[in-house]
Amino acid sequence: MTASELKQWVRDAIDDGWEAKATFPEHESMDTASSLTKGGWKAMVFLRDKETSIGVWGPDSLQVLVPTIYNMKALEAALRTCQYCKETDIDTVRISFGGRCCKKCRIELVPKLEYPGWTN
Repeated sequence: MTASELKQWVRDAIDDGWEAKATFPEHESMDTASSLTKGGWKAMVFLRDKETSIGVWGPDSLQVLVPTIYNMKALEAALRTCQYCKETDIDTVRISFGGRCCKKCRIELVPKLEYPGWTN
């Protein structure tokens, strides 16, 4: 996602009722690091010179794939989308700390992502 697309995503989310605040108010403005929330949803946005990124977590605290253009229905659909194989309209489960995957991918990913000592 480009910086201009991400700025528009944030504007559209705020217009849709997301609350926004500076993530690090003592050190950075909301323009470079912001946290957004709405009804259990959470987003973290970075718009720095060398870092442009967004992470969104559903009400279940698992990450979702983020559409380039803000769309709440797409975010809700992402609750049932595997982050790895991209299969849609399926039950998803947690993988690693807050990832989301289908049960099939989880079987393959656990040895790679949740190896002994992975939480250290």
